[in-house]
Amino acid sequence: MIPAKVPIVKFHDTISRCDVDININNTVGIKNSFLLKAISLVDERIPALVLTIKAWAKAYDINNARFGTLSSYTIVIMIIYFLQAGVSPAILPPLEPFIRKLIRVNVNTELQKLTPGKFIDMKTENTDTLGVLFLEFLKFWCKELKQKRVYSINSGSSKIRTYNNKVLDNDNFCLCLEEPILRDNVARAVRGYLLKNIIAVFEQTKEDVMNEKSLEYILTPKSEPSDFDRR
Repeated sequence: MIPAKVPIVKFHDTISRCDVDININNTVGIKNSFLLKAISLVDERIPALVLTIKAWAKAYDINNARFGTLSSYTIVIMIIYFLQAGVSPAILPPLEPFIRKLIRVNVNTELQKLTPGKFIDMKTENTDTLGVLFLEFLKFWCKELKQKRVYSINSGSSKIRTYNNKVLDNDNFCLCLEEPILRDNVARAVRGYLLKNIIAVFEQTKEDVMNEKSLEYILTPKSEPSDFDRR
């Protein structure tokens, strides 16, 4: 059992070789899962970009909230925000109107009536390739990770930190990314001394991509897995 804000049971399935998280009675999680499914269907590049970036982050050992780096959910929020504010034309819109609708939905009686593919109506004129998006994601967050700002996928914008919100923007947080429904900080687990390492990984990979290193090279693990990852 992991003593997280939402307690979860973690295990590794040796047959599928998948890591699994289980939690109970988490209706916000159900709504967020629906939202992420709807987002993934807006553009076919989105799930491919998420899988690529998650594989890269895991290879560089910066995808483990338990040890003070980026959770998978944090990485997804970073990607969504980048697709709103880091590319032109934007690939995703501000999500506030869709989230307001989702908040009002009853999980037991109404959510199953919604169609994920029709939930977010967005057509983009952006034609960037997956490779270009990956490089631009690295460039974007190389800069933004050094800023003292709060990022919101609800508004698709950021604001200067004021350190006056105990669940989203307080002195203990070194990175602030707003959770779309609860409005707290999904990056609260990131440790300040590890944020510097995360930025260094972003910058080194950016240079590798710009120097036309192969995807195989970029996704090759650059550090030994933690004891937790070996289980």
